[in-house]
Amino acid sequence: MIDFRYHVVSIIAVFLALSVGLVLGSSFLADFAKDDLNNRIDGLARDAAARQRERDAVQAELEKTGTFISATKPELVADKLKGKSVVLVNLPDADTDITDETDRTLAASGATVTGVVSLKSGWVDPAKETALGDAVDSDFPGATSYERAAAALADALVHKTATPTTPTGGATSTPGTTPPPSAGAPSGPPPSGAPTTAQGTPNPGATSSLSPGGNANGSDATASGETPLAVLNRLKNAGFIEIKGNPEKGATLAVVVAPAGPVKASDPSRVGTVNGIYIGLSRTLDASDDGTVLAGDTTSAQDGGTVFALRRDERAIKSVSTVDAADTDAGQVSVDWALVVEAETGKSGQYGLTGPDGWLPALPEKKPETTEKPENTS
Repeated sequence: MIDFRYHVVSIIAVFLALSVGLVLGSSFLADFAKDDLNNRIDGLARDAAARQRERDAVQAELEKTGTFISATKPELVADKLKGKSVVLVNLPDADTDITDETDRTLAASGATVTGVVSLKSGWVDPAKETALGDAVDSDFPGATSYERAAAALADALVHKTATPTTPTGGATSTPGTTPPPSAGAPSGPPPSGAPTTAQGTPNPGATSSLSPGGNANGSDATASGETPLAVLNRLKNAGFIEIKGNPEKGATLAVVVAPAGPVKASDPSRVGTVNGIYIGLSRTLDASDDGTVLAGDTTSAQDGGTVFALRRDERAIKSVSTVDAADTDAGQVSVDWALVVEAETGKSGQYGLTGPDGWLPALPEKKPETTEKPENTS
């Protein structure tokens, strides 16, 4: 039978064991634990220092690259897009400095910038979705208001390859106007989309594969039967876009400027939906022209940004190119070269500081010029 003495001895043994454990843990075993923790901390510190050195080396290399590209940018883009026409499309909250610099880069590259179309926030406002659908004719294809509006905008702005107008140095004229004719030139504007000289008069030496109008269906009317300018004015008057220049003339290439940073939405759960609308518009433009590039700053390539979202869309990356860091000279050259690759090969790529395809696209090899041998008359 267990007596009281047994309980006393058991309790004493338990407390003695605890005391011994505390003594060992605070002295002998603690030294082992302390040394192990110190070794781990030292290892992590060495790893962090190594990563910092690597980061500093990469940053220095990027700065050297950026300095080189900034110094040689005029030569890198000169005449790369000669004979091409480009329209700029600003998404809501886009960095307009990128748009302005892209306009200048394209002009230096020999391209004609037909105009700038800026989407307002109402384009993705769910409360205005019905109004957006009402602002375009029901003849435009699409299952939703956003799809029909994208189809209408693409039909009014871009078309497949045709001989564009002579470069004028950017989009500087007012919407819907035609540059005044030079002295001795015929009065009245040339047919919309017709090849012109820098003064805006018909160029008899130029040819075009499209009939007047220059839009996707090759006439002076869109799929709805309206003129491109009428479609743009309907969207403008409804409060969904702003227009600069003469985008209704039609371009063969497009640059879409992404929102700066993560997309802003009244409801955070709609960020993915809003980016989906922007990606859908970019794909629709690309389907109607010779190439579309989505350009943004580095933050647009981070989680929630439109460049980030497009690069994770398996369908979109097969047709639309992206460039991040477009607010730098290197990014601008990348936008220019991406358009060259799109126009000449139809291939898309993801470029820039964080682009998986590298900073700059590989330009297509120029085909050697061939000369015909004179016929043997002997």
